[in-house]
Amino acid sequence: MTSEVANMASIFFDHVSDAAEGAYQSCVTEQRRQVLENWQGGGDLSAASRDCVRPYSFEGWPLIGLVVWWIAIGLVVWWLPAWRIRRRRYEQIGRVVPASIASDGVLPDRADLFALLARIQLGTDVAVPVTYLLDPLDPRCSALAFGRPGHRCIVLSGGSETLFRRDPVAFRTVLLHELAHIHNRDLDIGFLTIVAWRVTMPLMVLSILSNPFIPVIRGTSTDSALVALSAAESVTLLALAVMAPLLRNSVLRSRELFADAQAELWGSGTTDMSATLAGYFPSSRRRRPEVLRVHPSPQRRRAVLHDSQLLRTTSGWDWCAVGAGAMILRRSILGAWPAGDVIGDQVGTAIAAVFITVALGMAAWQGTAQEGQPQLRGRRSVAVSVALGLGLAAGSSLLQPDIIGAIFLVPAPLWGQFLAWIPLLCLTAWAAQRWLGAVLASWADAVGAREGRAAKRVLWAVLGVASVPVYLGLAFLTLGLQLAMFKPIFGPGNALGGVAVLATLPAIFLLLPPLALPVLVITAVLPLAGAGAASLRQPLRKVLWYGIGAAAPTFFLLLSGARLVITVGVVALVQTVCAVHVALTEDRQQHPLAAATVAALGTGLIGNLSGLAAGTWHRVAVGATFGVIAGSASAAVALGLRRRRARRADVAQQRARKPSSAAVTGPWVGPPKVTWGRRKGVWFGVGAAAAAVLLVPFGILLAMLVVALAQVVCAVRVALTADWRPRPVAAAAYAALIAGFLGYLGLLAFAAVVLPSSATARAASEWITIAVSLAFVVGVAVGFGVAVGSASASAALGVRHRRAQQSSGLDMPPDTATAGATDQ
Repeated sequence: MTSEVANMASIFFDHVSDAAEGAYQSCVTEQRRQVLENWQGGGDLSAASRDCVRPYSFEGWPLIGLVVWWIAIGLVVWWLPAWRIRRRRYEQIGRVVPASIASDGVLPDRADLFALLARIQLGTDVAVPVTYLLDPLDPRCSALAFGRPGHRCIVLSGGSETLFRRDPVAFRTVLLHELAHIHNRDLDIGFLTIVAWRVTMPLMVLSILSNPFIPVIRGTSTDSALVALSAAESVTLLALAVMAPLLRNSVLRSRELFADAQAELWGSGTTDMSATLAGYFPSSRRRRPEVLRVHPSPQRRRAVLHDSQLLRTTSGWDWCAVGAGAMILRRSILGAWPAGDVIGDQVGTAIAAVFITVALGMAAWQGTAQEGQPQLRGRRSVAVSVALGLGLAAGSSLLQPDIIGAIFLVPAPLWGQFLAWIPLLCLTAWAAQRWLGAVLASWADAVGAREGRAAKRVLWAVLGVASVPVYLGLAFLTLGLQLAMFKPIFGPGNALGGVAVLATLPAIFLLLPPLALPVLVITAVLPLAGAGAASLRQPLRKVLWYGIGAAAPTFFLLLSGARLVITVGVVALVQTVCAVHVALTEDRQQHPLAAATVAALGTGLIGNLSGLAAGTWHRVAVGATFGVIAGSASAAVALGLRRRRARRADVAQQRARKPSSAAVTGPWVGPPKVTWGRRKGVWFGVGAAAAAVLLVPFGILLAMLVVALAQVVCAVRVALTADWRPRPVAAAAYAALIAGFLGYLGLLAFAAVVLPSSATARAASEWITIAVSLAFVVGVAVGFGVAVGSASASAALGVRHRRAQQSSGLDMPPDTATAGATDQ
């Protein structure tokens, strides 16, 4: 919408000449080309600066387009109920106003349709007036809730009126479902989504078709980069046109399932709802994929009624669309901002972060509110993280017109940076959704203690605060991608390569105090604040004592003339000890790691007070941040070791209570470990390394292929030789990981030995670049071998299992009755 308005306005209203437009576009293109070339070669970026005078008289057309878009949507939503009633000629049954009925104190006791509708609504929590309409020309058994705030309507079909006389139980079930939509405010969500899509779709189609021809209209079609940029805009809009319906369908499907759950809470039993779905809403013969459905299938609805766990499951395509849509939304806001400056970039990033936080938070809150624990746990957590990370990676790189257009300016190898970008974003998404789940679980009691709007205000306030670290992390990662995307994989001279820049982003981020400290404070304090003031009392006591203990030696060291680095290191050591102590003493509490982080942070602040007088605040802040990170990591390791020892002790006690292994017959009763394939992984890894070294003269690719083949054989061997143990596929993957790591390690060691001595005289930055890039390549190769080996092991186990079933079926004795009948 904004891009189309800006393009049309610049053509018809600005009256810019073709020569001025062409000069401006050529200046901008040349400036971007010089910047990219200097950045790619490690040159001076200030040498490429130019002053390109914008020929446009007014810069606010994109914002005007955004305002016009929202006004159009608001008008359509406001007038939609009256237009729908008038166009389809609905007949009014009556209007139920619960407040007036409650004030009169008289319930309708007639036997007509309106009296039954009023009694059913009064038995629910729907307190707003509802107008009931009838569509007598529709013979189907259906109902629909629609309308805006202040004008809620439910239209019943002619078949529903017949259902009222024939099957009152099914009629009540249908009506409770529509009233649940009104209670859950699904009308505001669903109809706003539908109206926004219908208003935007014609303009989006027009933009997709017209963007490639904008340079021709403006007279700047001779520059291939500008044509590529316009075509990339169309590709981005086309991707948005594909993802928007997927998100819309996902929202509408989830609201239908939640309406069923709310109707069940109001007294419509599972048996009645299942019978209604089976009897009056049969499955259609056309079976479409679930992601393309606006309403869930009857089979899906019946399955959710019997298993509430399925209510909170979401498709991976939905999360992929969420990630890509958030990054495209960020780019759209940046394009709509006047002159697209830094403020527009930060506003777009903030809105994208809020969008991602709300999506993850609402998904986690569904499980927290119902079962007291976050939804995104275990394998589902990994699936959500991978899907969201893929969407963020595609939306921030492959679907960005600036990056696609810049490829035509400076040829750049994007595949390495993109492959390194995917695991980094997946890991970030996993950490964000696990942290949001822990935060909402700690705030569940505080939200549940309030009612109505007060509870919603607390929930939205928590999500608003949680979006701050998500925004800071997303802004830094996006900036890092822009810096690394057009760097070569192996940087020339003293410049770090693109993969090395991306791989070092987490370390750089954590060592930047203006970014790292707010993130650490919010991520640690927010879950503790939800758990109550008692969870902060013990860490703050430790902070006082350890802080004083760190400040005293720091003060004496500074008086004796010691360097600031030494004093900061002493404080960081005290921070680490404090974090480990607090984590081990708070192990039985809800968030021991967060308490350890708060303790390390407070200790660093008190201990470094004297250091602020002797040095710059930035060095002291970096030291304190490093102490918090080291303390949190050490606390996590200490907690993991303690819990691992506790599990081993429990297993030993269980074994002591059981009879001896000689007297036990049956399946494996040991702990569910997957490390028993370590020995085979070591042997296969050593063999793979030896074979790869021998095949190096024939080509490095052949040597890597041999290592991958050894991983596959090792995985299948481990899975088939001990399939009676628990989790054989996981054990096979673990063995393949060890085999691949040892194989490639031997190959790299051989390459380092035979490397000429002249090649070793390199700068330290070049060695860092080469090491990080090689680690990335080896990681991808090892991951590929593990994936193929795991799939092969699973397939081999499946074949063995099917053969065992067939052989057991052939060896079974014949049935006695059947054999007797055959003999007769």
